[in-house]
Amino acid sequence: MLILYDKFKQSPEYHASRKGSYEAMVTALVCSLSQPRFKILDNPMDDPSLSQDLFESIINILKVAYVTESFNDIVGPTPTEYDRRVPLDNLATDVWMVQSEGAFIQIMECPLYVPAPCRGKNEIHPDSCAFMTLSLGAMGMQMKVQKSCSSISIPPGLWKSRGLVWVAKYKRQGNEASSRRQVLEGLVTALYQRRALGFMDHCVFGMYHHSGARVDVIAAAWELDDCGAQGNAHNNDGDPGLSDALLANDPALAPNFDSTASDDENERIKRARMKHKIVLYDLARFDTVDAADMTALYLLMRSIRKLCCKYRDDINKYSPTLIPKLFKLAKDNYDWPVEKPSVPNLESNESPKGSRIDVPPTFSEQLGDSEPSPSTNGSDSEFEGYSLDSNTIDRHGLNLPGKLYYSTFLEDAERRLGSADLEA
Repeated sequence: MLILYDKFKQSPEYHASRKGSYEAMVTALVCSLSQPRFKILDNPMDDPSLSQDLFESIINILKVAYVTESFNDIVGPTPTEYDRRVPLDNLATDVWMVQSEGAFIQIMECPLYVPAPCRGKNEIHPDSCAFMTLSLGAMGMQMKVQKSCSSISIPPGLWKSRGLVWVAKYKRQGNEASSRRQVLEGLVTALYQRRALGFMDHCVFGMYHHSGARVDVIAAAWELDDCGAQGNAHNNDGDPGLSDALLANDPALAPNFDSTASDDENERIKRARMKHKIVLYDLARFDTVDAADMTALYLLMRSIRKLCCKYRDDINKYSPTLIPKLFKLAKDNYDWPVEKPSVPNLESNESPKGSRIDVPPTFSEQLGDSEPSPSTNGSDSEFEGYSLDSNTIDRHGLNLPGKLYYSTFLEDAERRLGSADLEA
């Protein structure tokens, strides 16, 4: 890290910037990066581009912290939402576009379809979204899949080239519930897209900014509904008397199987027809005035991008042959839910039952705790009553210190590919 510091101090970017503004901040950041909260790779070849990427992004990391601190001390006109979001957008652009070698694209103010909208609208407008670029060949299925998962800002002929992976929303002053709600709805859209493409084992991610200086990163995934995994996603028409073994041994009784599909494809088809619910995970909270926190946020986004690259490879490999089979065997996965949701209490941090929404501490605050952060399992007031496949959405909060929790989550997400479910 000292080498990186010296390299940065000698760079044109550093000398072109306001040297006095960053000097103390960079020195403090170097001290933070040498502490146990950050781990140096044992083998640099495990991530050969990490040092160069971090060097390229360090100026944007520092700008987020500097701008936030400056706005906190400002006397006069209140900074706008746009003022606060630009530095974070620039940092996200480094991750999702500049350093992704064309594998991802970031789009601002991108409208998205949402299923069963709780406010009577069929679209939302997150401040920014990141999409992975896909290479699919499922000809003839474009409009069917587009109906269930496409961003409405993308022309119909281009639906297959984009897969939603990241949703971000900013609120300059409070209103955490509103900011979080739109991100969650965007993640629901992304999960419906993954289901339409045949991947129930993927996670999707989002970030919401609130209270002027706080950023929360969350994730969502499909999980089997504990109330019953038989039948398809929209109606519980499975016969509980037929075991998986019986279905596998008698093709005549196996609606989840295609005789022309590979074993892996049949397993994905079977999963897609099971009844699922959406599970939410609170991964971490960061303070935008803390350069070390912003470095941690950058590294987290970068790790998420690496995971999404594996998702992208899976989709490109299997979806062209998987989609036609899924459309035949799990046809209602390509329609939005038709049930009308009840309207939750969206403007308050209190649930209808009066229970408080627990929020995780910041990354820095977690590191100061001697005990792990308490789990925030329970109802999420923004989504209570939001009608989806199983009429339930679970939420899992932080139950481990920040870095440990989200690194463990990403490891579980990677192991989950084609195999086990996530461990909450």
